[in-house]
Amino acid sequence: MQELKKIGVFSLAKIEALLGAIIGFIVGIIVAFIGTASMGLAEMYGAPIPRTAGVFFGVAAIVILPLLYAVIGFIVGAIVAFVYNIVAGWAGGIEVELVECE
Repeated sequence: MQELKKIGVFSLAKIEALLGAIIGFIVGIIVAFIGTASMGLAEMYGAPIPRTAGVFFGVAAIVILPLLYAVIGFIVGAIVAFVYNIVAGWAGGIEVELVECE
């Protein structure tokens, strides 16, 4: 067993940002679908909504949510790595078993 004593702050932050962007894209697609369908139903029942509102909402969800999730993921990843490094100094790191690849 080996002990993980330190995590690179930027290393974890960029991985968390990428994971956040992927999750944000998936959530964005779901939100875009639900939002577009809801606006279509609202228009069908006579609500005064512009025809392009559904498309705009859908595109905005697919663009803005991945960016937002990536930024939040980066910040949270940096904080987690920083705090882990402090706590691992006090309590010791996480034990991991590493296997060599051929």
